[in-house]
Amino acid sequence: MIQLLLNFWKHQTAKEKFFLILISILFSYAVFQGFTKAVYKYKYFKLAVEQRDMYQDSISVLNIKVKNLISKAQTQTKLIKSTSKKIDIKLKNDEKIIDASDVSNDELDSFLSKYENR
Repeated sequence: MIQLLLNFWKHQTAKEKFFLILISILFSYAVFQGFTKAVYKYKYFKLAVEQRDMYQDSISVLNIKVKNLISKAQTQTKLIKSTSKKIDIKLKNDEKIIDASDVSNDELDSFLSKYENR
């Protein structure tokens, strides 16, 4: 194989040898550029995948925090609703007691005015 290439090289003119060397150099340069671009793309996409994974992790952490906040807010809302219902029931009971009592409105107003003036 090497002998065949040496015989081919011997029978070429100087101009043909120059063009063969030039073609070899250009081919080597093209292969080198292709390799460097492939390595660059590999590193770029590896970095992009790492960033995507990091962002997905942070999004999942934030989703967990949001779910916790929502559940706390729902719990507080239920507690406030039940407290509000208890207050309404107590208010209605107090109104019934006041309406059923034999104390007049004038007496109630004078009693309340004592504490408002403090």
